[in-house]
Amino acid sequence: MSVTWSVHENPKARMSTPGSWTWDAYKTQDEAPIHPCSSIPLPGQVGHDVDVIPLLKSGSGLDIDLRMSPVVLCGRNDGWEKYLLRPATIPPLPSMSIVHPALPWAVTVHRSAYEFVTVKDVMVTVLGVLATPVEQMMPGGPVWQEKERKEKSTDRTTRLDYLPGTKLIGLRKSRRGEDIWVMEVV
Repeated sequence: MSVTWSVHENPKARMSTPGSWTWDAYKTQDEAPIHPCSSIPLPGQVGHDVDVIPLLKSGSGLDIDLRMSPVVLCGRNDGWEKYLLRPATIPPLPSMSIVHPALPWAVTVHRSAYEFVTVKDVMVTVLGVLATPVEQMMPGGPVWQEKERKEKSTDRTTRLDYLPGTKLIGLRKSRRGEDIWVMEVV
């Protein structure tokens, strides 16, 4: 006796009630669980010719201590300040994402004062996001955070603690999209 199946029907799909079926047959042992921070890659919204300005590129001599506050960075008088209000990318973009393989979060930089993301926007956002305590992202947020703060007042894990170093030496283009850059950290 031979059994034939429609090409659109899975023979293992089970009918649980008339008119319904379960997906159990589609699951396999090799199926990896979906990570809660995973995302669906979307096509780039910008052209292929977009890049960060030379100052921000890997290999440019950029050396930013990721532990410093944005106020200290913006107040430095070592020639850095003349670049702060320049566009961070060529051509200028209204937003960009910065990632690192060791971080489960992307850093999304939005424009602030101008129609484009500036070097200052990038630095202030990166420094601010990396200084954020991890527990602020946990379920239960403020209540959990207050309990933890009382138990250990100075020992807080920040996003910076996930990185292999504390010096930002540049950004390089990601293969994940034209408006995504990867932090080079040592």
